[in-house]
Amino acid sequence: MRIPWKECYRLRALSRWLRVAPLFAALVLAGLACDDKSTRVLPDTGADVPDAETDADGETDAGDPCGNGLLDPEERCDTAILPGLPGACPDLCEDDDPCTNHLLTGVGCRSHCLVSDITNFISHDGCCPIGGDLTHDSDCAAICGNGVIEPGETCDPPGSCPTTCDDGDSCTADTMTGHTDDCTAGCSSLPILTCIHDDGCCPSNCNALNDNDCASACGNNVVEPGETCDPPASCPSLASCNDGDPCTTDVLTGNAASCTAACGTIPVTTCLDGDGCCPEGCNMLTDDGCSANCGNGVIEPGETCDPPASCPTSCSDGNTCTTDTLTGSAANCNSACTYPAIVSCVGGDGCCPAGCNANNDANCTPLCGNNVVEPGETCDPPASCPTTCFDGVACTADLLSGTAMTCNSACTYPAITTCIHDDGCCVAGCNALEDNNCPAVCGNTFTEPGETCDDGNVLPGDGCDGTCHLEGLPVVFRVNWIALRDPHLFIRPLFTCYDCTDNAVLGTPSVNAQMNTNISTDEDGDGQLDLSLILLFRPLNQTAGYSGPAEAGEAVCSPPMATTLILPGASLPLRCRILMPDSMPEATAAAFSNATWIQGTPQEMSG
Repeated sequence: MRIPWKECYRLRALSRWLRVAPLFAALVLAGLACDDKSTRVLPDTGADVPDAETDADGETDAGDPCGNGLLDPEERCDTAILPGLPGACPDLCEDDDPCTNHLLTGVGCRSHCLVSDITNFISHDGCCPIGGDLTHDSDCAAICGNGVIEPGETCDPPGSCPTTCDDGDSCTADTMTGHTDDCTAGCSSLPILTCIHDDGCCPSNCNALNDNDCASACGNNVVEPGETCDPPASCPSLASCNDGDPCTTDVLTGNAASCTAACGTIPVTTCLDGDGCCPEGCNMLTDDGCSANCGNGVIEPGETCDPPASCPTSCSDGNTCTTDTLTGSAANCNSACTYPAIVSCVGGDGCCPAGCNANNDANCTPLCGNNVVEPGETCDPPASCPTTCFDGVACTADLLSGTAMTCNSACTYPAITTCIHDDGCCVAGCNALEDNNCPAVCGNTFTEPGETCDDGNVLPGDGCDGTCHLEGLPVVFRVNWIALRDPHLFIRPLFTCYDCTDNAVLGTPSVNAQMNTNISTDEDGDGQLDLSLILLFRPLNQTAGYSGPAEAGEAVCSPPMATTLILPGASLPLRCRILMPDSMPEATAAAFSNATWIQGTPQEMSG
């Protein structure tokens, strides 16, 4: 891409000048707020007006030595001493301490700074005065140990902070939080509400059954150790102890008030057939007067279990592929479990029967190797899965994902869209410079292998012929004079803007003077001219109304400037070396090296 030579010339000259004149760069940055219409303060002419006031140069009609460059008696500074040197007059008063106030007082050689400490507590002013803390001033930081409990602290000084937490109550959980060394230590005690054995606490909602720290309490509606009934109203009375069994003598033990009331019997102990009694200890198997009795611990005719506690109340064999079925009841001692196998492929029952798969039963997981392509698989059996991918197309990437072992291998062939050397593919929009698989094309603006130029067309007579080869020799000009015209540059050393484009300020050369000094001298002593700007014409047509496009560049040349001149037809001088832009094609670089060099003529740059 060609850059308009005036624009490139202006930018490169300004960039080069800023590198060799750091003082001017800093002054320009300081005066960015100025423009051509800024108010300018004219320097003192030295002509004093008869009065007793201090003039702009610091002198008075009374012969005051202010401005003689010396720090005389009665002077606090001298206006002729350069800023930064001892005795220089201040133009502003400031430091990095947010806790001091600064005031510039006096004029001329009596100007000086007054500094005072800030003692008032004012939030958000950036200062924490001596003796302040975070409770008085938000600019102060909390300090552990100052005896003041500030936001974020729980105690202060550290000696007042708790080191252990125990409130002596077994029914609270005592927890230490924070640290003593940063004044954040504190105790919290939360009531224990959970029924836990052996923790020394019996919460109000617990009892002796779920918390062995609780004592049995008659009347809490829970039958606890040592009790036979609870609440007392549920306890039996002597009248209620009649069980209607002629084979027992009914008795009452304990009492309802202590929840220990219980019915007792004196059983008939002899098992005899035909007596109509079935004594305690007898059963249908030993006494024909007995009937099947669920709960006697003997499995009698018509029962499947006894006692009832041994009877199943639910059925689960842990096998999701059986139907767990309960028949009968524990109360009748005839409950029993059956477990018929599930054979149907049905989703949602938690079972994957033999012969089912993830396609016909949602409870089955895909299984690589079952010869069924299930969700998450691309092939099954593994022998049917691809292990390599090749479509024979150079401009596609052959990608294999997954593995045959997991039945998820698959091939994809995304199109190649990146210009890459040596991949056999020339992607649309690429050229031979960025993709050596593409052929060189004359007229595409890229100087490719086999070409020495490419100006975007195949027309001869414009410096690059129809086969993209150079016509004629290039011509290079080295600029030997330059002037910045617009925009102007300004500096603001104090409170006034000065145009430093063509004017020296405070003994420092103007911008244009410094640039032209850099063009012709080696001020930094590195053995090279400080600024060497060049223009390349390929070729230069001085007889036509238009000289043709030019390319701007930079050279490294040794002083003196006169030795950089090469007359037409002469070879490249050993005293100059051209700096090639990184984006410049190899053919253009070769053109620079074989160019004819001519000393430039003064030109003014603007815009």
